[in-house]
Amino acid sequence: WYIMLERLSLEHFITVQSADLSWDAGINVLSGETGAGKSLILSALDILSGGKAGSAYVYPGAPKAVLEAVFRVPDYRIDALAAQGIDCGSDQTIV
Repeated sequence: WYIMLERLSLEHFITVQSADLSWDAGINVLSGETGAGKSLILSALDILSGGKAGSAYVYPGAPKAVLEAVFRVPDYRIDALAAQGIDCGSDQTIV
């Protein structure tokens, strides 16, 4: 299996004061009304994977935004990630 996003935590990010999202194995679908936050989640993942961030992403009045993602990493990929300097601990990595 592949590296899987298990949890995404957002604090003071754009319009969200605090959110903790988790996913299960299998297919997960993001759906909702316009303005429900689907693009916000994708923006957070973009930043966590190296995209640009700036003060526009910080909730108004907050000193900073905090983003955290937890990924489940299969055993056969741990060595490849370690070679790139990414510590996976006991088969998870936190970004």
